[in-house]
Amino acid sequence: MHYPHQATKELTEKYLPNYSEGWDIIKSKRYARLVQLGLMPPGLTGKEKRVHAPTDAIGYELAGSTALFKDNR
Repeated sequence: MHYPHQATKELTEKYLPNYSEGWDIIKSKRYARLVQLGLMPPGLTGKEKRVHAPTDAIGYELAGSTALFKDNR
């Protein structure tokens, strides 16, 4: 069991301005950034069927992502 189960009011109030635009705007901005970084394909609507990658493909993708982040520091 983890304690506390909720962040304190002081901590959450600190981050409230980051989320004042609402979930849809935040999601759109985050998606645009992932497209810009080449981590997501452009043109997704969010309604695509989710497909789980085979386990061996995850290591390959993770290695590529890690390299991308190292190159963009």
